[in-house]
Amino acid sequence: MFKRMTEQEKKHRFPAAPDYTATSSELHSSPEELACFALVDTSPTVRQRKTSDLSFFLGPENFMWVQGSQSEPATTAQRLFQLHGNRLHVFARRTLQEDWFDVGTGRLNGMQLVEQRLAEVNIWLATKLPEALWHEFGGQPDWCLIINNVESKAFSPDVVMAAIRDAWSRPSIDVEIGRYAGDGLFAIAEESGRATVHYWSSDKSEFVSGTPQLSDATVETHTFLRSNGYDHEIATGQVITREEAITIIESYVLTGKPAGLTPWAILFQGGV
Repeated sequence: MFKRMTEQEKKHRFPAAPDYTATSSELHSSPEELACFALVDTSPTVRQRKTSDLSFFLGPENFMWVQGSQSEPATTAQRLFQLHGNRLHVFARRTLQEDWFDVGTGRLNGMQLVEQRLAEVNIWLATKLPEALWHEFGGQPDWCLIINNVESKAFSPDVVMAAIRDAWSRPSIDVEIGRYAGDGLFAIAEESGRATVHYWSSDKSEFVSGTPQLSDATVETHTFLRSNGYDHEIATGQVITREEAITIIESYVLTGKPAGLTPWAILFQGGV
């Protein structure tokens, strides 16, 4: 894993014709796994990568396989991913002239269809990319900050907080913060003064503001409208004030640990 593989070595290891092929990707199916080969876009922002029609790394543990212009029906790729599910193996490279990188195994984390076309396949990698390799595939060494759907980079915690404090006075604001460590935080606030915060750690544990509740027909909910047009609906127990939210954000950015959040897992342990 994390070793280079030449095109000749690839042909020796996978001598049969691919089960699915496109201009920038191909799939090789075996009883043991589905080998996913992809040309990767390394543009500096996620938005640029998403519009490139190439596969890309969304994070050091999160690979987005994009089929590109295909010569096979999209249903073929969809069926192969559904069949193999948790037995995926990812190989990536930046240009057609470069060797392949074996970036390890992973599991299916979802598929996005657009007008019956398989647009993206979300793969969680079993092992996080080493930081140097993450940078090589377009990852940034600094903080990734998305404020009201506008992506930017920040080189220090102080710069992150300065940008968020400056934006937090807007009537409606949503913020996403990510970094190489693999954790991230999402917060949203509206003109009424209501807000909520969601944090996920590098081990995929989730934490929420207020009192977490499982959503069902008996639980009252509140819906925030995100800047990207999507609704963010949560149980009202998770609603806090804007002032409480900015305090949580600051504790995360400056110390790496958001204070005042409740583990989401407590719901499944009978704690709430």
